[in-house]
Amino acid sequence: MKVNLHLEWVKSCDKARLKEWDEFLLNSPRGHYCQLSTWLKSFRVFGCDFEVLVARNERSGPIIGGVGLLHFERRIFRIATIPIGPIVDIEQEDAAGPILQAALDHARGAGVAALQLHFPCSTEFDLPALLPAAKLPDLPYSQAGTAIKVGRAQNEMLWIDLPAGIDDEAWRDLALRSFGEHHRRKIRQSERNGLEAFEASTEAELREAYSVIEENARLQGYPVRAWKHMSEALIEQINSRQAIMLVARHQGRNVGAHYGALAGRRYAYVFGGITNEGRALKAGYFLQWEAMKKAKRLGCSGYDLTSMTTPNVWDFKRGFRPKLIPFVESRYFVFSELRYKAFSWVYPKLRKHRELVLKILRAVKNCLGALSRRNMLWLANIITTTNDWRFQ
Repeated sequence: MKVNLHLEWVKSCDKARLKEWDEFLLNSPRGHYCQLSTWLKSFRVFGCDFEVLVARNERSGPIIGGVGLLHFERRIFRIATIPIGPIVDIEQEDAAGPILQAALDHARGAGVAALQLHFPCSTEFDLPALLPAAKLPDLPYSQAGTAIKVGRAQNEMLWIDLPAGIDDEAWRDLALRSFGEHHRRKIRQSERNGLEAFEASTEAELREAYSVIEENARLQGYPVRAWKHMSEALIEQINSRQAIMLVARHQGRNVGAHYGALAGRRYAYVFGGITNEGRALKAGYFLQWEAMKKAKRLGCSGYDLTSMTTPNVWDFKRGFRPKLIPFVESRYFVFSELRYKAFSWVYPKLRKHRELVLKILRAVKNCLGALSRRNMLWLANIITTTNDWRFQ
């Protein structure tokens, strides 16, 4: 079916049109936080940039769809990803193909070596939040899988439905009964322990809350973005009501933090952390339950626990009885075999060895004369912070 669209690329410096894009993502049931300009902008600290392709049915009409393209670009290693997309509004599904084709043409024309694609589609479930898989166009010459393991949304949802037309008290009773008995017991225990929830809003409150997340990551041995890399985006998201930072307190001390995003008329858990004291007080159960109640009060259609991640995390999340919704398989395009192979060889082997990376990149510079010291430091930084780029 031929679709006539007005397509325009929005640069990362165009605040007015990016605000319009963000509002579309917040209001459309198919919006996703990984496409928010504030989230895409957070990768600038790694030397990246982004553009957003917006689609309208007519030049002066409202946005009906689009896609954000994130560039990991330093000349020879120029790589790009669509974190998740295309995003199209309800009853605008025929725009998905033209939007995706325009993004592919743009990436190829911009000299990208490889482009990774992740789709908000499932062949097993039908939700307003998902694009029907049948509306994805055929992608000849693409390859199945995840070749670029950075800058991507999770390839699934852990969905908890929040039905409309039922008052909050009745819903709370139904929701608690739907959880596993272990989780019901831990939630009640957390409430008896005297935990209190509040929303961090000032920069000082957010910094203090985020320190709990960083400390938890350090103690548990997994990477998370440092405050200096996340602060600007997080503060902007909180101020524009794109995200919420819930904090669990006990006797005036922060014992847990929960960072969640609000795009797509749903509340999605991004990441969080619990102190040792909070773990004893069952603050993790408390915060997830408080986030669900918050989502219901805000009129969200659902709460998304986002991903299984590790076995221990999956054991915790599945006690809330979410619906596991796998997305269709990711795909990628390779436009330059030589540059893509160079990136693929360097990236996994050297990401943990900064000094060795710098030595090799200096050698590359001597041979090719193409990489500046700034570019070398940039690549060394992203290689040694691989998991920081993943959407937790």
